[in-house]
Amino acid sequence: VRAMVETSNAIVRANSIEEVIRATLDTLRKAYGWSYGSYWTVDPAEHALVFAFESGRVDDEFLRLTRSSRFREGEGLNGRAWQTREIFFVDDLAKLHDCCRAPLATRAGIKAGVALPLIADGQVVGTLDFFATRSVDLSPDRLELLRTVSLLASDKLAKLSKQDDLTRIKQMVENAPVNLMFAGLDLKIQYMNPEAEKTLRAIEAHLPVRVDQMIGESIDVFHKAPEHQRKLLADPRNLPRKATISVGPEYFELLVSAMIDPAGRYLGPMITWEVVTKQLKAKAREEEMAANTTAVNQLLLALGRAHEPREVITSALSAVRDAFGWQYGSYWEVNQAEHALRFSQDSGTVSEEFRRTTAD
Repeated sequence: VRAMVETSNAIVRANSIEEVIRATLDTLRKAYGWSYGSYWTVDPAEHALVFAFESGRVDDEFLRLTRSSRFREGEGLNGRAWQTREIFFVDDLAKLHDCCRAPLATRAGIKAGVALPLIADGQVVGTLDFFATRSVDLSPDRLELLRTVSLLASDKLAKLSKQDDLTRIKQMVENAPVNLMFAGLDLKIQYMNPEAEKTLRAIEAHLPVRVDQMIGESIDVFHKAPEHQRKLLADPRNLPRKATISVGPEYFELLVSAMIDPAGRYLGPMITWEVVTKQLKAKAREEEMAANTTAVNQLLLALGRAHEPREVITSALSAVRDAFGWQYGSYWEVNQAEHALRFSQDSGTVSEEFRRTTAD
């Protein structure tokens, strides 16, 4: 009972995965008078148990072999605990023929060994083993106590692992070079990462609210017709959705996605965006250059086919107008006598009134 209380208290006080393991190893080993204990983790790439750390001591040769050993599922003391997902005990290590550590342990005076599986989210994530220099009597009560310790340690590992995952995710989001914010179902902004804050501060003069006042503010302030946006974002089936918007001198390419919890419930929209002003301007320049090149090529082809001055003008008007998508073009000749430009001919479609006024 004392061992159970001490181990439980140590596990409860632990604030990290390593603290949980070391506390369990040290407390159980000392409480039962065992000589040595070690922790092994499952390496998914090798699909094998690999040494992590230890408590107590056997000898240097045993230590070197332990640190370099690998155990497949079902192999050795730890591999059997992994395979059965249950405590595995041998009262005589010499009988364990598929454990590479057994001969060295026996030679060093170790007699008995026990291994406990650690399980998180239904998967064995590691094992604890203990060795004793004397015979060990694992009564039903002691076995039940070890199972309880295994469950307590496993539960604490699972909780800490999730906390570690959340911490890693938060750090990734905080340090990501991506603009990100999200809002709740009430469409009030709940979070904005540092990159988003930095981007928005550069255009703060063009925003309807100061950046440091955005958290808790409704996204309605960013829209002229918030009813439409609210209807759109209220249903996750409308997402994801892309859009390009202009804010002051900048253009943003937005991606609005739905945040869904493990139970499938919609938590609210997440918005990521990229400043694409330079890309859009570069694209516009490329399109303009392409249009200019097309216009010149079409004009040269048209001029090459023309045989009369009037055909040259007609071809030039039509080629340039078509290349740039313009609706109307006209040609004006210099009247030397009047020292003025006089309408000559046109191309395209306009109203008759405009054409009469132009001709006059």
